[in-house]
This record gives sequence, structure tokens and C-alpha cells, in this order.
Amino acid sequence: MASASQQQVPEQRGSTDEQAQFDPQEEAEETREETREEEGEEEGEEEGEEEETDNDSALGLDDTRSSTTSLASSVRQYRQENGRTYHSFRNGVYPMPNDQFEQERLDLQHHLFLLSFGGELFFAPVTKQIHNCLDVGTGTGIWAIDFADKHPEAQVTGIDLSPIQPSFVPPNLKFVVDDMEDEWVIEKFDLIHARMMVFSFKNWPNFFRRAYEQLHPGGYIEMQDVVGLACDDNTFTLNPPSCWLAEWWALVTQAFGTMGRHVDAALQHKERLEAAGFVNVTVLNFKWPVNMWPRDLKMRTIGMWSMVNTLDALEALAMAPLTRALGWTAEEVHTLLELAKANIENKGIHAYWKICVVYGQRPM
Repeated sequence: MASASQQQVPEQRGSTDEQAQFDPQEEAEETREETREEEGEEEGEEEGEEEETDNDSALGLDDTRSSTTSLASSVRQYRQENGRTYHSFRNGVYPMPNDQFEQERLDLQHHLFLLSFGGELFFAPVTKQIHNCLDVGTGTGIWAIDFADKHPEAQVTGIDLSPIQPSFVPPNLKFVVDDMEDEWVIEKFDLIHARMMVFSFKNWPNFFRRAYEQLHPGGYIEMQDVVGLACDDNTFTLNPPSCWLAEWWALVTQAFGTMGRHVDAALQHKERLEAAGFVNVTVLNFKWPVNMWPRDLKMRTIGMWSMVNTLDALEALAMAPLTRALGWTAEEVHTLLELAKANIENKGIHAYWKICVVYGQRPM
């Protein structure tokens, strides 16, 4: 297989027209457009209250705000790099973009989770009323918004490095800009939810220890993560890489590893939760076909959504890690992405994403 850097960079990246035919992409974009319209209606009112709202959004902290940073204007001065934007708070900590294109992908990915989970937002068997819920790495806040709507009796908090969440949200929901790898100075919760965080944390045992401390006795933590690419019929292999998609994932894995993050961290969630003291730890496994190769109608539909999500995630997962950690140029990354896209659209490649849900309970 020739080196990606030796290939000519195509003039057109080519995915826009192909993706436009998929209903999931259109639906996600329409959803965000509706949100923007709602925010526009509230803009006049919100401008006068923005400073007060931002300053009051912390999680019941003392006046020093020692660990939580308000949504100051400096946080919104995003880092521009290779045509994408990245968070400015804790600059460089999280190597994935936060621009509009990525926000639309995250919203689409949320619907992919719902389709896979039969509409469920979480699986932890919480039996008592949830008074406080924390969404770690909330992104656009779409999971937290859905949860707050379904549980109006609960106070919901979403935390992220980027203030990209809408301002028009349920009254029982608040968003905070913070780094969850710092010390936690927050109240206790009945449910802690974290999704797709394998690209974020360096010290998982520390995160689970802190989560344990911030849960009420009997409370649950639930992780929803990607494990990696797989295949059951040898039309796709990772070792050795059988195609450019496999090569792309190998390079992404290497780059994130160089940055101190292990993309297969979800494989150890169960053991690490138990080591932190959690009980009743349960693992659920799901598959996301990378395209519409399955014959089963439901899996074929999931594959349709997953294909759009994967195409849109190619650059998000590769650009900063490969250029920052492996010394690639943006042109070399673009060439690799074009080659990988052809594999994603090939129904003869029966690859899928392994998705796992792992939840555990703090003892009573």
C-alpha cells in the first residue's frame, strides 16, 4: 500500500453531494437550524442577561469558583487550525473540533445512538427518582436536553470544554464550561452520564474515582463509548490493515496514543469501574455498520446513519491528531481521507463500529 503522502490530493473532497442524499444528515441540519431560530427569538432577552447567567451557571460552588470557569468571552475565541475550529479553554487538551460541521455531526450521532438503543437515553436501572444528573462531555447538549425534557423533576448539568450549547433549553438544565480532568468541586448526583469520551481522558482510574465520590449511595454512572472497528468475515482487517479505512484508524489510534489517550479504553471500563468500588457493573454491546451492507432492515438503517457519521468524523478524528502528534501536513491528511472515504462507501467491506455501554452502581 503506497504512503498517503505520495498520493495527489484531490481538488474536491467529494463527500458533500454524496452525503446530501441521506435523510439523517438533512434531519440533523434541520434540527440545528430550528435551534438557531429559537435562539434568535431569545437573543434580545439573553443579551441583557448573559453576564449574569454565565456567572451564575456554576455547580453550586463557593465564591472563588476555584474549578469552574464561567462562559467568558475569551472562552469563545476558538482556535483556528487547518480549516477547523477548536476549543480555547484548556487550549489543545481536546484534539477534536467544535465548529458547526462537528456540531451537526454530534447531533446526528445522538440520533444514531437513539436508533441503536431503541429510543433509550440510558440503560442503568435507576429505581429511585433522579434529583441530579450530570452529563460529562455534553458537546452540543443534545443528550442533556432530551434527558431534561423527559425528567422535568431532575436538575441536569452538562459540562464541556466548549460553550457550543444552545441558550434556549429546559428550565431544569444548565451548562458549564469546565475540564473534568481537573478536581471536581460540584454537588453529588444520582446519575452520571458520559458518552464518546475515549478520545478525551488520559487518566480513567482518576475519573472513575471522582465519579464514585460525586455519586449518592445507590447512584449510577453510565459510559457509552466506541471500542473500535471490527469485521466478522475478513472483508476488513486491522492487522495488517486491509484498506485505507483500516490504515486511517491505525493512524488515528497511534496519534491519540502519542497524545496520551487510548481509543480502546472502553475495553477496560468494567474492570476500572469495579476497581473504583462500583458494583453491579454491566456491559451491553452494539454494532454500527460503516455503511448499508447488512441485509437486516434495522441494521441496514443504522448503517445508513453510521455511514454519514463516519464520513463526517474522518477529518474530525484525524486532522489535529495527525498534524500535531505525527507531523503530517494538512494536505497529506486530506489525501488519506479521500482514500478512506472510498472504502466506507464500498458495501463489499463489512466493517462495523463496536459500541459498548457500561454502567455501575455506587453501593448503598
